Amino acid sequence: MLPDYSKAMTLDQFIRLLMAEEDHKNSKGASSQRRMRLKGLYNSMPEWLAATHMERLDVSHCKLYKDHLLSTGRSSSGEVRSERSAITRFKEFRRLLDEAIRRNAIKKPNPAGQVALPKPMGSRRSGAISPNDIFSEEEVRTLLHHLSKHTDRPDLYVCLALMALTGLKATEVVALRRRDISLTFFGKEGIRPLIRVRSARRDGSGRKLPRQDRAVDASPSLVRLLTQWLGRLSRKPNAWLFQCPIRPNECIRYTEVVHAWRRALRILLPERRLPLGALRDTYAAYLLDHGEDVVHVGLFLGYASVRPVEKRYKHWITRHSRGKSAWLHSKIGGPDLKTVADGEATPARLQAA
Repeated sequence: MLPDYSKAMTLDQFIRLLMAEEDHKNSKGASSQRRMRLKGLYNSMPEWLAATHMERLDVSHCKLYKDHLLSTGRSSSGEVRSERSAITRFKEFRRLLDEAIRRNAIKKPNPAGQVALPKPMGSRRSGAISPNDIFSEEEVRTLLHHLSKHTDRPDLYVCLALMALTGLKATEVVALRRRDISLTFFGKEGIRPLIRVRSARRDGSGRKLPRQDRAVDASPSLVRLLTQWLGRLSRKPNAWLFQCPIRPNECIRYTEVVHAWRRALRILLPERRLPLGALRDTYAAYLLDHGEDVVHVGLFLGYASVRPVEKRYKHWITRHSRGKSAWLHSKIGGPDLKTVADGEATPARLQAA
């Protein structure tokens, strides 16, 4: 016989009754996923909330519980992962109250459904971006300065500087090899430094997907940085540009770059909760804002057509595009690698390339 959920009971009593139902359903003794979620929710619930009667539960209790999860879930390592776990746990709490409404334990509306959850840092964004989704020139300079002075991994600084000055993805940057860097390529316009970006997309069977490789230009400041960095690497053409210090035959992990980025952002710009892909959006938005052709920007970013560029960066597309990408190379730059290696204090303002 099922219990009467309409009677007054505390929140922890309600969860224990649901867990007992799951135990009754599983006669073999195996724990179901629902029971494991209920147990995790029960263990993470503070005492003041667990002792609250169901009929007295309101929006204020739910807001305090949300703040409790976000404050206790953050840590120095893996902050975003912990924040995502806190948001997931609160969504489970919201579903728990939906179950309580169906069982007449509480009345509509769901108090947890009226609490707004923050958007986790690093979440995937779609559609057109707004000016608040990109960084300013001064913010990019500040982040590069901090990474050059306070990181014990110069490779992570070079990797992030390469992303900021070329608009490449983090997965594309970490997969670069020495043969992909051609600083003395001679084209129709003379010496033109190029960085070859090879397609790394593969299907489930490991076969390479049909996607055309591309080449992006390197700014003078980036050429100086890469010249010093290449002097430290092996002269083998297949050598990784960013070799893993622990696993010599592998490149650095994508997560290492993401963690270095989040640490710098948390220290310098805690109010700017933007993912690593914001560097790529910043690069494209600045080019379009200063008159670069939409087709060229799409080629730089690796798009097969201009439609994604027009949809995503429509706020920065101007009528007259003259192809002025060189302005970015003189606006945003980074300190030389020697400054990073020696640990010297960099100037307050980056010198133009």
